[in-house]
Order: sequence, then C-alpha cells, then structure tokens
Amino acid sequence: MRILIRGGRPPHDTTSNEAAVGWRGTGSFATNIGNMLFADSVYRTLNVPGADLECDAHAPEWRQFTAAESADINENYDAYVLPMANAFRATFAEKNLPRMTALIENLTIPVVVVGVGAQMDLDGRNAQVSEAGRANTTAFVRAVLERSASIGVRGEMTRDLLVSFGLPGDRIDVIGCPSIYINSRDFAVTRKVDALGPDARLTMSLEGADNGKGDADTMTGLGDIWRANERSYADLTAVYQTLAGVELILWGEPAQGCPPGTPQTVHDAAYREDRLRTFTHPRTWREYLQDRDFVFGVRIHGNIAAVTAGTPAVMLSSDSRTKELADYHGIPQISLRTLVASGRYLAQDLYESADVDAMNRAMPQAWDRYHAFLERNGLQHIHQPGFANPDYDRQLAHLHLPPPIRPISAADPEGLATRIRWIRQGRWGDHHRPHGGYRPSFELDATDVKSPAGLVRGLRAETTAAQRKSEEQVAKLAAEVAQLRAEVEQLRSRGLGRS
Repeated sequence: MRILIRGGRPPHDTTSNEAAVGWRGTGSFATNIGNMLFADSVYRTLNVPGADLECDAHAPEWRQFTAAESADINENYDAYVLPMANAFRATFAEKNLPRMTALIENLTIPVVVVGVGAQMDLDGRNAQVSEAGRANTTAFVRAVLERSASIGVRGEMTRDLLVSFGLPGDRIDVIGCPSIYINSRDFAVTRKVDALGPDARLTMSLEGADNGKGDADTMTGLGDIWRANERSYADLTAVYQTLAGVELILWGEPAQGCPPGTPQTVHDAAYREDRLRTFTHPRTWREYLQDRDFVFGVRIHGNIAAVTAGTPAVMLSSDSRTKELADYHGIPQISLRTLVASGRYLAQDLYESADVDAMNRAMPQAWDRYHAFLERNGLQHIHQPGFANPDYDRQLAHLHLPPPIRPISAADPEGLATRIRWIRQGRWGDHHRPHGGYRPSFELDATDVKSPAGLVRGLRAETTAAQRKSEEQVAKLAAEVAQLRAEVEQLRSRGLGRS
C-alpha cells in the first residue's frame, strides 16, 4: 500500500540540525518540534512490510495544489493520512485549512485524519476560531468524512465542538494523540526516585515564543516558576519547542515573544550555564528525557516525549489543547493559573502530586481505541498479527542521528564546526546550498524538477518527445518506402523490371 503522510520528515531521515531548522524558514517540523512526535509515531505504526510511505513536507497547507497535482496524488498513492494537532484554531483554520480542503476535495483515495484538536479555554468554551474559521473547519471535516469512515480527534472537547457545528457524532472518534502510542500496549511509567533533591535531574518543557498565537499572555507567571526552580536545582534544563526558541539555542538569535522571565537571549544565565536543549529528531529527544528524573511544563508534547521515554511528567495546562489530551491519557496535570496562585512552584511539590498509576491504567484502553480507529478506516498497522516490521526497527536502531542542540557556548568542537560551516555557506537559500541542505522526497511545487515526481515528469516528457521523434522517423521512412515501391511498380509496368 502506498501512503502519503502529513509530516516533515520520515523517522529514518538523518538530516543535520542546521538543515532541519533552516528549511523554508519554518523548519522541517513546521515551527514546532512537537509536530515530529505524532508524525513519527503514525509513520512507524503504518509502516508494515511491503508498505510504501512518504511524507508530504507539509506542502498542502502552505500552497494551493492544482487539479493536475491532485490527480498525481490519486495516481501515485492509495491513501492520504494526516496526523494533526490543534488545527481548529484561528490562524490555521483561516489560512491553512482551506488549502488542505481544496486538495482533499480533488482526491478520490481515502483520507484519514488522526488526532486533530480544537483550541479553547480550559473549560472547553470560547473556541478560538472565527466565523470564517468555523466554516472552514466544517468544510474540512465534511471533505474528510466523504473519504473515510470517521475522523480521529484529540479529546471530548473537540468532539463536542464539532458536533455543535452540525457534524455527525457517530463518525467522530476520540483517540487522543498518536504520539503516546509509540511503545507497546502495556508500556508503563514508574517513579525513578522517591523524592527530588537539589541534585535531581529535571527538565521543564518551556514555551519558546508565542508564534502569533497569544501564548505569552496565557503564560503569565511561567517565568517565576522557571526562576524558582533554576535557583533550587543544579541540574534543571529547559526544552524549547517553537522555532524562535530553537533558533535561540542553535544560533543565539533573541527569542522574541517569550513569556516574561523565561530565557530569551545569550545573556540569560540558562544560556550561559548550558541549561537549554532542543532536538530535530524524536528519538534523540526521548533518549535525553529517558535519563531525567522528572519533567514538567506547559508543552503537551514535551510531556508526552517524557512519558513515552518512561519518565514521570506533570502537565501545566493553560487551555483545552493541552488539558483534553492530559485528561484523556491520564497524564498528571494542574492548571498553570492554579499553580501560579498557589505559589508552590518547586518541582518536588509537583512530583509528590503526580499520579502515574492513573496514566498507566488509562493506556491499554486508549491503545485499543486508537488501533480500532485505524482498522475502522482500513489502515493496516504493525500491531496486527503478521504485520510487524522488525527490519525497519533495526534500520531505525542503527541510525546515526544529529545530537541534541545545546547553546553555542557549550557545543563540542564537531557541533561548533557544523554551525560555522553552515553559516559560511549562507544561512538562507537552502535550494542552492552546496552541501547538507534538506530536501524532502515529496514534490514541493511544479517547478521542483529534482523531486522524484519532478524526475518522473521529466522522464515522461523525454519519453514522449523520443516517441514522437521515433514516430516521425518511422513515418518518414514509410513514405520513402512507399515512394520506392511506386517507382518499382512503374518500372515493372514498362517492362524494365524483368531481366
């Protein structure tokens, strides 16, 4: 089965940190490294033996596809699977969803949406979507449901919102986020230490920048929480997920729009003391968190990365996009507003309240519902009998991946050399970069002659031209033969052809 998957890069891609961050000005992770987790999980789950999977490089959401390009997708793929996040929000619903809907309406293959969510207040009210966004969301879901049995959403809040839009509740499956199903059905998280002392290995999933979504306003008090723990724990690090935070760590660029009091420049103590991390591959992210004692913070995928690595985590919820997933999966949580009001900011207090057993109990049923959703929509997966793919697992295990990104001041000689080499070539213009630039296999636009689709199109054009030239030569030769035959017949009629 040939499947096109919404995602920046496949799990086996080993693109460098610099190339992954620099691509298109959004990064291969579409401005948020959390997007890597659910795309990676879906890709691996559907990669059964004999399957042919390709990532779409997020192209359908940032440019309009033509009817001819849609026809190429129909011809070259058997299904289009879209792992998604909080797409039903103002900016995405107004700008990106219409492009995706236009493409889907031209597709005749199955289209399956996995784990999409809305963005609302903590109590599930005041959806952050305009009237235009509501209409676009409804059109998108209807287009998907015309090509699939159901749509998979992150939680009950999103399901209730879509039902209020007039969409059929019996075709909306609550499945949570696919990123949490990267391990086995019986995977469980256990406490690594009884209590968190001053030398505890801690990581905070810290907001990098608002990226135009107004996060900085909802993150009031986050800086106080960071500073209190920074003073109390010698081994506290922060993981930044959004592009602005990633570029702060990689290039030293000031991270505009961060919540007040959080690290934003190379002058902050966290930068100078090597307390910041970010990643361009899910495996290195999970491996880093696997060695930590406890993770907490405001990023849902930062906490999911932790629990899938076997490390306890507490979600500091600020809106429905984080709360409904924490509710569904049983991830320990407290509202950021409640925590700020309590004044009890230290990790030890959060650690004591974390009920990992509830999360472990929730996993098997959620696991079953997720995989039943895939089967309802005709998708084979590696957890079905006879569909495991150990060869791909071995391939992933032997990958040489780029290391975690650390502040420039803490980079080792090799890491520093790759950054200098990248800058020496020029930070921008990846399409013209002599060495190391990221190039997705999916065709980005009609002028992308180097993509596989572009190469096929070029070969087809060459074949057509060669065939046309051959036909012309054959016709010319046939005309010459006919002329010769006519001349022979004339000679024979005159008796000159006998000897």
